[in-house]
Amino acid sequence: ILCVGDRLCATLSSPRETSWGRQRLEIDRGADHAGHFYWLAGSMSGTSPGVRFRGLRIPLNVDTYFRSLIGAPNQGWITDNLGLLDGSGRATVELRVPPESYAALVGLTFHHAFAEMGPTGLEHVSNAVPLLFGARP
Repeated sequence: ILCVGDRLCATLSSPRETSWGRQRLEIDRGADHAGHFYWLAGSMSGTSPGVRFRGLRIPLNVDTYFRSLIGAPNQGWITDNLGLLDGSGRATVELRVPPESYAALVGLTFHHAFAEMGPTGLEHVSNAVPLLFGARP
């Protein structure tokens, strides 16, 4: 498990597993945040300068990937990138790249981060977690 900061962690599949091309992103905000909305987005063009939204900096650059995750949540390669945090304030998002698409991504780095919305609006923006697509063995 790769944890950057204490809010968003990524579990990468092993090259020897049949699940090659998967990344599991674990959101953990704690029980005080149970029932809050979260929205995970991503970028293929880095984390700086990012984008400002309602006074907070989202550490993702706006690009086609970012727009696709915001415009069409819970579809395509990403499951559960928009939803509610469970009773423990947690959620799991999974990125699944189909084998026929993987080769085109080798050498690219994607970054993912999430925003949390509570009763008063936007409450938190996470750190960004990188995913480098390496060559398959």
